[in-house]
Amino acid sequence: SRQTIKYAKNQKLIFNTTKPFMDKFERSLLNLYQLIYLVPHNARPAYERLQILTRCFLDKCFIAEVYKDDSVLSSALILISGNAGFYYLAGTSKEGRKLGSSYLLLWEVILTLKSMGIEWFDLEGLEDKRFMISRGWDKFSVFKRKWGGVEIVYPPSLVFASKPLLGLLSPLV
Repeated sequence: SRQTIKYAKNQKLIFNTTKPFMDKFERSLLNLYQLIYLVPHNARPAYERLQILTRCFLDKCFIAEVYKDDSVLSSALILISGNAGFYYLAGTSKEGRKLGSSYLLLWEVILTLKSMGIEWFDLEGLEDKRFMISRGWDKFSVFKRKWGGVEIVYPPSLVFASKPLLGLLSPLV
């Protein structure tokens, strides 16, 4: 990770953050949405939901971006609650992957949150074979694990079916 961050910095990549009350926030949100649409993904929120979410958090969220020239290579929506920051949604272009922009983005987000007095940073979710929705998350799970930290595994939800037929269908849900 350190070598990739150093490499990204040598590529003259630029880090920037945008808050909801800033003029270019809507453009940054659209950039993020376009980046997450580049990768096949099961849980992609509607753009309107992202707009509503950021309005709810107001000054307790920001979008972090890494640029080269005028193109956005990586972008992430960071939410803040209490003394914790949450890596809610992120995307990286193919060129960004080659240049290590996602590593630089995450490192700069960590430094930004630390400067704000945030003590905890949750990278939100890893691949878990128990759940169909997380299949295909292997690459960004590797990326998240490289940062260290503590993995918390939650027990699966329990489904009680009062009808025998529904009990047979519950593993498919």
